[in-house]
Order: sequence, then C-alpha cells, then structure tokens
Amino acid sequence: MIGDFPLQRIRLLENLREKYKIFLLSNTNKIHYNLYIRKLEKEYGYKNFSELFEKSYLSFNTGMRKPDKFFFDFVIIQNNIKPKETLFIDDSFQNTESAKQTGLKTYLLSEKEDVADVFGNSSIFAGNCNF
Repeated sequence: MIGDFPLQRIRLLENLREKYKIFLLSNTNKIHYNLYIRKLEKEYGYKNFSELFEKSYLSFNTGMRKPDKFFFDFVIIQNNIKPKETLFIDDSFQNTESAKQTGLKTYLLSEKEDVADVFGNSSIFAGNCNF
C-alpha cells in the first residue's frame, strides 16, 4: 500500500478515517519513509501519515517488524484495540498468520488485488463488511 499512492487508496483512507480508527504497520526504513512522505505531500498535500492514519507504526521507529507477534500485541495494547472487532489487511501470508494469533480478523491481499478492491462498492461504509 505504501509503495505508490493511487488516488483510490488515498480516497479509501480518507473515507475510512471518517468512521474508523485506522493504523499503519510498516516494515520500512528512514530513507524510504522520507521518500514516501515527500511523494505524499507532492501528490496529495498530506505532510505526514498522521493525517491519514490514527497512528503509524514504522519498523525503523519502533524496533519491531511484522510478522513478529509482539509487534501486533504492542499496537493492540497501546491503542486498546479489540482484536475481534479489528481487521488487519496485508499482502504477506506470514503477516496475516501472525496477526491471527493475536485474535485480529485478517484479510490476505492477492497479487492481483488492490486494497481498495477489498471494500468493493464502499460496502464497508454501510457496515456490510463481513470478514
């Protein structure tokens, strides 16, 4: 999701943020992060991820990486998240399997899917998302 910023993903985040708390967990380094932020501001005017996410957890800041279960536990505890009411989306089987161990609902993106496709026809906004 972070590699590029297609408009449909930005709009999805903007819409989701109106109704839900959304978090970013990313295995990234400081160099890539700086590139992402410059690109995000240039293309959409957002100065940092906190304008799109409740909170961002970046591996270079936290010292933790997915699929380490402790990383998921840390985010859950720090934000008082109810795992059974929370959806974790990722394109890595290892990451979704680790997230499942914490009780999170998960969705594994296929190579051909875009995260925006998961919510097809904005059904998530009508409360019709069943995972």
